[in-house]
Amino acid sequence: MRVLALLMLLGLLSACATTANLQELRHVTPRGTPYAIALTKHYLDFSEAEAKNYDWVDSSYFAEKGLMLGYGQSVSAEEIANWDVPEDIKPELVAARERLLQLTQESTRQKMPEQAAEATFAFDCWLEELEEGSSADAVSQCQTRLYAALDALEFDASAGGDRINNTAYLIYFGLDKSQFDDASKQVVTQVIADVVLTNPGEILIHGHTDTSGDDNYNMQLSEKRALSVLEALIKGGVPPEIIKYFAFGETDPAVPTGDGVVEPKNRRVEIFLG
Repeated sequence: MRVLALLMLLGLLSACATTANLQELRHVTPRGTPYAIALTKHYLDFSEAEAKNYDWVDSSYFAEKGLMLGYGQSVSAEEIANWDVPEDIKPELVAARERLLQLTQESTRQKMPEQAAEATFAFDCWLEELEEGSSADAVSQCQTRLYAALDALEFDASAGGDRINNTAYLIYFGLDKSQFDDASKQVVTQVIADVVLTNPGEILIHGHTDTSGDDNYNMQLSEKRALSVLEALIKGGVPPEIIKYFAFGETDPAVPTGDGVVEPKNRRVEIFLG
């Protein structure tokens, strides 16, 4: 009984500390750059979500990161060594963090603050969900958000005419999903803007899946993904007569894998302007 009472007391104290952090963060007016303000909002939302799931420790931790930003201090993407994540995923995490740091330098934060903040937060989210042993869908959602944001940043870094013709715009999807998230909507918005600027004669949309699931289902899913992008482009004012779409199912992976492998970078749509 004493042990149970002690555990309940510790849980109550943790909850109180988390509530205090959240209460403070809710009332902070973030200072600094648009990047810092956007990242503060991400940490606030994540802290709120973790508190609702009674994860007081992580809720408090990310509220603290939000408070640091809110009061004008800087924070970095999480160090992988500080999180208990599966060994087999660490090489990918290391590569992703290196790419993140390269693409979110100060000049990029100034030019594309929302995307840079999204990428930084999504990496932290990915680590947290991995350590928690969350569902594959929850882990994949953070991972997909990260890669979508990094691709948007990398796309802008390549700049100018490189966006046109031989370079694909990339939109990623969650596991078994045919609708894309807010980060990918920014890519669609960029495509629409570039269409207005360049007036291409043709737009090609290629839908893809990873190798999890059977062949027929994946072919249908890749078509649904291509169509969801096509509909978004048309809704944004792109003439439908210049758009062609193709479904490749699991036959043309960006990352070669065996059959039955969940691979976020293969769950994609590529858009080419010609």
